[in-house]
Amino acid sequence: MLSTYFGHLVAAVRDDNTIYECRHCGVSIDDDEGTTCPACGSTEVAQYELE
Repeated sequence: MLSTYFGHLVAAVRDDNTIYECRHCGVSIDDDEGTTCPACGSTEVAQYELE
């Protein structure tokens, strides 16, 4: 379970170390998909900056 989540997290990290994730369903969202989740339609998108 944890390894699956980690795999999704690593795949979601952008070149600029920013992760976008839906707060409703947890899907990782690409920059070009905007501020709406493609899986559930929620507009609650979290942005995480990694150092």
